[in-house]
Amino acid sequence: MRFSRAAASWVGVLVVALLAMSVTPASAGTKWSRSNQWGYASGEFSMTEVSGKVTDTNADGLCAMVEIRWYKGGVLRDHDWSPLACPKGDSDTFTKKPGDDPYFTADSVVIDLIPA
Repeated sequence: MRFSRAAASWVGVLVVALLAMSVTPASAGTKWSRSNQWGYASGEFSMTEVSGKVTDTNADGLCAMVEIRWYKGGVLRDHDWSPLACPKGDSDTFTKKPGDDPYFTADSVVIDLIPA
């Protein structure tokens, strides 16, 4: 997987997207959630928007962040990140859309909770 340094400084080899969730919802507003040793994230998604809240749950020096990958026609078309949640107990909300105006309707979306 390719990662960009756009949203945060990555910590060594810990930049492995764990617990990836590839989704194609039946309807808008489908709920999602992810948790791991860095934090917890949950929210709603459709092929035109992902919204949620990310929380750092561990005092380990790492932050929790949600990575969103938008696909159209089987090709990665856009990449978004939530704000960083850190230190332990910090939470941040976010709303992301595929594309950078003009927006598009994705065929699928992958939602990961990753360390940063």
